[in-house]
Amino acid sequence: GKWHYYNDNTDRFVDWQVMFEGSHWESKRKHLISADDKAKEEAIKFLKCRPKDKSFAMTVAFYPPKPVGFSREVGEQLKPKNETRAMYDNIIIP
Repeated sequence: GKWHYYNDNTDRFVDWQVMFEGSHWESKRKHLISADDKAKEEAIKFLKCRPKDKSFAMTVAFYPPKPVGFSREVGEQLKPKNETRAMYDNIIIP
């Protein structure tokens, strides 16, 4: 299913939203940052800056839920961080 909430009525119930897609990695201050680290940074920024007198709901997708691009080369559409990839080192997926 979809993990974002955009439609013509979004402004009625969403007053803060950050969406980014198109890459699993982004260049930031001359180094690469993974999409899940960027999502974590944005969520923390919201929690620190939000109005403390208002209730809220938060949804954070920590890894892009779909491949990026059209490459047929192995590993070119999904590019997890090394520590994420390491969780599957000894697992054989049929």
